[in-house]
Amino acid sequence: GIEYGADEAEGSPNAAVWISADGYSWTRVPDNEGALGGSGIQLINAVAVGGPGLVAVGQDDPEGSPATGWVDSDAAVWVSADGYSWTRVPHDEAIFGGPEGQRMMSVTAGGPGLVAIGSDYRDGSGWPDGAVWVSADGYAWSRVDDESAFGGPGGQEIISVTAGGPGVVAVGSGESYAHAAVWVSADGAAWARVPHDR
Repeated sequence: GIEYGADEAEGSPNAAVWISADGYSWTRVPDNEGALGGSGIQLINAVAVGGPGLVAVGQDDPEGSPATGWVDSDAAVWVSADGYSWTRVPHDEAIFGGPEGQRMMSVTAGGPGLVAIGSDYRDGSGWPDGAVWVSADGYAWSRVDDESAFGGPGGQEIISVTAGGPGVVAVGSGESYAHAAVWVSADGAAWARVPHDR
């Protein structure tokens, strides 16, 4: 088993991972290479089997702190072959960043190999649009830009994704959190929002 999240023991929250063989006895993974930490705040939101073994997704805000909170987070990815030794996927501003905040909330095996979902505040409205990233191997990622599927009036936020339905199903909220929302994709690249049934 694996557990993830953040650890504030050092004063600034760093991503953290714990592993277990039976679910009862847990061991904190040491961050000997510094892949889980850094300046500001790092947070792992989800882990899935894929890529070299395991892929973790979340967010990184080098300027954030416990006092200021999140300032301008970017999506972040970590990979591991065994759950014990982790490597941070190098940051690419064009894929993981942008103005305002971006974050990955969930990841699953699907599409070309992996599909990660989350939210993007880059339009400056204060409301997020849904965001999707895909990868064949967990190391090289691309952003799926589709304003017609992930944007719209108010805010859209995708919070979970799983293999199922036509291939991949993502769920969250739409219209400034007023309604539940569902998105589907056969391949992780082309998405459609399921019409809202009032």
